[in-house]
Amino acid sequence: MSTGLTFGTISALYGLTHGIVSKDQYSYLVAVVIGSAVIPTIIANFAFLPKHLLKIPMSDEEMLQLDNDNNGTDQIDTPGFRNSK
Repeated sequence: MSTGLTFGTISALYGLTHGIVSKDQYSYLVAVVIGSAVIPTIIANFAFLPKHLLKIPMSDEEMLQLDNDNNGTDQIDTPGFRNSK
């Protein structure tokens, strides 16, 4: 991601400073370069979310049972969640 951002912005800046592109074209080029790096990253984060590592929320009944089992001691790793195993 950083290589594309670096090359794209430097190329656009080179074009601007040497009169190859106008200021409007430079703005569009930089926006496209940033978008081409950010949008695939966002899509990948949603598509490849490691769901097997997420904890499953506990029901109210399970929370009450856990509280009764602990007898008032704080031995809960993460309150409100149970492991997915």
